[in-house]
Amino acid sequence: MPMMADGPTHAAIVGRERETALVAAILPPVPSRLDIVVLVGPVGIGKTTIAGLAADQARSLGVRVLSVRCSEHESGLAFAALHQLLRPALPHLDSLPEPQGTAVRIAFGLHHQESAPDVLMLCLGALTLLSRLADDDSLLVLVDDAQWLDDGSRGVLSFIARRLEGEPVSMLIAARGAAAPPGLDRDVTLVELGPLSPADAERLLDLQPYVPADTLRARILERAAGNPLGVVELAKAADEVDPQPITGQRDELRLTDHLERTFAGSWQALPEATRWAVLVAATADSTEVWLASDTGATADQTWLPAEEAGLVVVRPGSIEFRHPLVRSAIYRAAPAALRRQAHLAVAARLEGAPDRQVWHRAAAATSPDEEVAAALEAAASRSEDRGGAIESLALYERAGQLSPDPADQCRRLAKAAFVAFLAGRMQQADDLAARASAGTTDPAALAWVSLLGGAAAYLRLQPTRGAAILLPLTGSGIDSSLAANALTALSHIAYCWARPEPLEQVATAFEQVATAFEQLGRIPEEALQAALYVRAALDPVSAHDEVADMLGTALASDAALDQADATVLGGAALLIDETEQILQALAQIGDPFFTEAWDSYYAMSIVDLAWGLFDSGRWSQAGANVAALAHSGSSSPAPTLAQVRALTITAVLAAQRGQTELARSHAATVLAAVEAEQVLSVAVRATWAAALANLADGELETCLQGLRGLFDLDGRPLHHESYYAIADLASTAIRTGYEDDVRPLLALAEEHLLGVASPRLQLLVHRAAAVLATDPAQAEARFAAALDSTSARWPFERAQSQLAYGEWLRRNRRTPQARTELRAALATFERLGATPWTERARGELRASGIHVQPSRPTLLDQLTAQQQQIVRLAAEGLTNREIGERLFLSRRTIGFHLHQAFPKLGVTSRTQLRDLIDREAG
Repeated sequence: MPMMADGPTHAAIVGRERETALVAAILPPVPSRLDIVVLVGPVGIGKTTIAGLAADQARSLGVRVLSVRCSEHESGLAFAALHQLLRPALPHLDSLPEPQGTAVRIAFGLHHQESAPDVLMLCLGALTLLSRLADDDSLLVLVDDAQWLDDGSRGVLSFIARRLEGEPVSMLIAARGAAAPPGLDRDVTLVELGPLSPADAERLLDLQPYVPADTLRARILERAAGNPLGVVELAKAADEVDPQPITGQRDELRLTDHLERTFAGSWQALPEATRWAVLVAATADSTEVWLASDTGATADQTWLPAEEAGLVVVRPGSIEFRHPLVRSAIYRAAPAALRRQAHLAVAARLEGAPDRQVWHRAAAATSPDEEVAAALEAAASRSEDRGGAIESLALYERAGQLSPDPADQCRRLAKAAFVAFLAGRMQQADDLAARASAGTTDPAALAWVSLLGGAAAYLRLQPTRGAAILLPLTGSGIDSSLAANALTALSHIAYCWARPEPLEQVATAFEQVATAFEQLGRIPEEALQAALYVRAALDPVSAHDEVADMLGTALASDAALDQADATVLGGAALLIDETEQILQALAQIGDPFFTEAWDSYYAMSIVDLAWGLFDSGRWSQAGANVAALAHSGSSSPAPTLAQVRALTITAVLAAQRGQTELARSHAATVLAAVEAEQVLSVAVRATWAAALANLADGELETCLQGLRGLFDLDGRPLHHESYYAIADLASTAIRTGYEDDVRPLLALAEEHLLGVASPRLQLLVHRAAAVLATDPAQAEARFAAALDSTSARWPFERAQSQLAYGEWLRRNRRTPQARTELRAALATFERLGATPWTERARGELRASGIHVQPSRPTLLDQLTAQQQQIVRLAAEGLTNREIGERLFLSRRTIGFHLHQAFPKLGVTSRTQLRDLIDREAG
């Protein structure tokens, strides 16, 4: 049997011995580690053939195979691939915990709910379903044509892929191109399939039923250029090969076109009934509806000619195309009228799947049709409800195209533009907004398009343009939801600017909107949240208590926050330094498993969350949350506001960890990208990061110059963000002898902040005052204030205060007390990895007569960070299931990690584990 690249026959896979061995090595039943292989390469290179061989080998070993071949036509349907993959596991739905089961049912259209499914619960539900199946059999999860994964399915699979360690589950992914699909590219074995060697291509050609010779043989090998499918199909159609000599490099597009013509020719030669059945299957992108062909003949009679022609493979209950090119070639070769008939035939068989049905009805439409457009709009709304916001974009756009009424067309295209904006597809959003605007003069519809344009402008670092567009949207007669959104965006622009004029404009606009709502006698919910954010942005100092109370009320509700609400509340919490409220509002949005999140509008929230994590002492998690976003910003010719903010926090982290060149590089990139006068908040933070790098390198006067530049000549802050550097400025001034220059500046800060600002800012002011104090009693009192109980909420800054206090105590010959403070500071710095501060604390301890060794290694140091989390929770008495629910892992994975950890720790029971943890803590 000859080798058939990317097809079902595996008897002779020529030239792929290394690749097939790599794939075979990951097969269950008992993988010892996370085993994920991604096969990549161009069309026809053999990915599907190798994947099919792996599936056959797995089944022969008693391993269950869950597979999905993704479809280009269904890539716009939310969770389409995930549904196909998990269909065999759906009988286990009732055994899932209720929140997980509900989320899975909503995503798969089995349960209606007005809001989107909880994405975290959906991911956990999918993971639990796989784990339940693995209780009975080992599993191979096979994803073919992964370049066409819908975004929702790709996000869930990315989550699952990083949590399969310890499960008898392996994952094999095949994708066109040279790289793994986004989100499925970490902790994988990437196997890139290249062309066959000349010798292997000759061997493959010799295995074909018809073996050409001489010049024709040479031309086939030259045209195929090592592509296995090219060798097979060009040999099959040898008499059609272009007789002209081929020069230059291989033209893959010409090769693919030729293969498509070959497949199309085979289809056109089929009997009429078979030809229709194959076209319907190609149109359906789902083999369970192939009976829509209504041929009247038996299945065997219908499909046998197509199978003999090598176009399809008939399996029990399904029809599979031998290669994606077969499907696309047949669809493209059919006349347009016949394709429309096929789409209608498929739609008629999809009564139980309204979203897929209307998609096929839309494909068959040749002129505006309000009935189809309205059904598409409803399908798009359902897609958003299921969490498939990106997938709804194409549905809204097609609905707009098919709308007979210009106002309806504008509304639907504007919705598509807004979805594109949320998804980070800014150019597409602009194009859709322009098309929407061109189709109507309706002021209400055009106002929504303007809102989109204004928000996009400020996120693209064009705040002046954004403000000019947004301000008119807060006038009288404006929709309340639109006005609230415009005010929120405007207040953020004003905060970034920190200049009187935009602040006054936003304040005036806010008062006008508030008056309009009072006249209506009601204040919509979105307006309340806008008011909260506006107050925080316009005056984060004096509005602290009021906004904190409003946040507490909003976050105390049992109702789940949607992304838009969480974004507003988390952003307001960041502005007023309420770190716990940042984490409470944004913990889910910014979770790293949202692999695509950093491409979206909600990237701003990911950065907000990262600052909350940084301030609360979770530096590694903060860095992980913004890593992809910061990387994209450092390489982008036109970075967004979210990207430069991510680069800024990355620079601060690098400086505090002693990675000073990296910190300076990131800070310089940010300062080159922003116009300081218009995005002053970011420029101040970036300047602070560069100064911290100089401090870490001991370049104290350069550091002082940078920090002093965050305040004007009179000592007033350039921006509210400048205050976060005040304690560093005071400390550096003392060490360089410039303390007298800083004292007037501190006096102004005390006047403005003490008694009204956030507890955190007041703690920083107290530390700065303690460092600069000349009276010992006053210094002691200020250090006590800087180290009060609330300072524990910001562990790094508390450790800095402990270090400063320890230094002061040592200079005042109170050595025993100094050692206590210095040891506490050192422990925090070591835990965070704050290398420059660790060395400074060790130096002070040595000066106090304590010889400090590097921290003593413990038995727990042998474990990974995740394993340490698991054993600590196990020592607290939590069961494997409870630990898994807390860490978003399966119970089997928890058991796997404990099985690995116990021998390393020298324990055999959880009781011994608890005793060991207690000893290590002592």
